[in-house]
Amino acid sequence: MKKITLIGALLLLSSQAHAQFTFQPQSVNAVYAYCFNFNGEVVPNCNVTINNGYYFVPTQHNHDSPPPPLSTILPASGNTGASGLLVLIGTTHVGQIEGAVVCADLCTVTDYIVAWNDFFALSGGGNYVLIGATTSHPDNHNGTAAALIGIQQTANQYLSEFPTNPVIAINDIALPLGGQFDLNRDWAAPHASHGRGKAIDIRGNGGPNSVPQVAAVQQRFREICQSNGASVTIHESVGTTNEHFHCQWP
Repeated sequence: MKKITLIGALLLLSSQAHAQFTFQPQSVNAVYAYCFNFNGEVVPNCNVTINNGYYFVPTQHNHDSPPPPLSTILPASGNTGASGLLVLIGTTHVGQIEGAVVCADLCTVTDYIVAWNDFFALSGGGNYVLIGATTSHPDNHNGTAAALIGIQQTANQYLSEFPTNPVIAINDIALPLGGQFDLNRDWAAPHASHGRGKAIDIRGNGGPNSVPQVAAVQQRFREICQSNGASVTIHESVGTTNEHFHCQWP
């Protein structure tokens, strides 16, 4: 009998679909494990094992001690049968790039991204400044198109109504891939509302480029956020150095 040498196994949507996976945070996703020989032909009834790891992406989280939580992969082993082994990937709340190591005779790595796929980066503008980037999270101004357009329109309207005030300072929105924005470098809250790219913080502490600490101006700023599509406007951490306005788009 001719021996079949396996090149390894991969996670795919189907035996013909070699695509990059992007899975939303905290979702369950079905893929299939297949075995292939050196000719690229599917080999049925193949025993495989599966585990996963992560890639360090400093623009997303420039820290990994402790290491981030990983998505669950079930089952961890099985037989591909005639039509592939159904594998469920339950993603974590952390946006990151992970790799599934799938082994038969040989091991191969199938990369997948845990992320929101509708994000854009907010660049600097004439009517606002960007603040809040840290060594741990150096890229903190990413979000949905609706949120980014909404805050730009808010900044424009605010300056048109208060032309002698300084332009606003926009602090945290979301990280490039979204998911948990862990201020304390521990993969946990606070700041959980900044995982989806729809919530935007604006400085209100009386510092540079702050909305002035004048009640009428503060109230009007919240109204301007709402008039430009924000569904939630909150005045947070009042009286602290972190005082800010939290405008959130649907």
